[in-house]
Amino acid sequence: WSSQPYVLDVGSSLGQDSLFYLALGYRVVAVDADLRSIQAMNISFAHYLRIGALQLLHAAIADSHGHQGESDRVDFCAIDPELANRSKAESHMLPWRSHCAGELLRVPTTTCQDLLRSFGTPFFMKVDIELAELPCLKSLTAEIPEFLSLEVGALHETRLNELLHLLQTRGYSRFKL
Repeated sequence: WSSQPYVLDVGSSLGQDSLFYLALGYRVVAVDADLRSIQAMNISFAHYLRIGALQLLHAAIADSHGHQGESDRVDFCAIDPELANRSKAESHMLPWRSHCAGELLRVPTTTCQDLLRSFGTPFFMKVDIELAELPCLKSLTAEIPEFLSLEVGALHETRLNELLHLLQTRGYSRFKL
């Protein structure tokens, strides 16, 4: 893995955003909890994997390892692929588990900080994991990406304020909502 700047795509789904970053010439690390998404990207993006421009990681983002009493796995709701994007973040939240319309699967976990430890600090990090942006950001304790993109559409105002405060404590001072 070279020292060239890279993009960390957390919640990559089928890789639409990853493809955009790759087309711009960036290296990409794509992370997703849905194994089907990772498998699809493995086929669709074979060229980028072969030349070393893309790395794929099957994992759910957690606030810390083992937060459900197991060392490194959480429940993930495997549902219809068209609805899979809606299931990712809440998959580890206990109240949501009872609303899963699909199969609960155990998936490996990582933290966003561990991703940075493993791959280095990206210049840009996209986090689209529905309601799990806070656990991702809370885990960041060392260097942070220069640019960060978050999906916050589903956040309640209180959680949005908590997220903005957390971003400020992590060193971010300019926001575009």
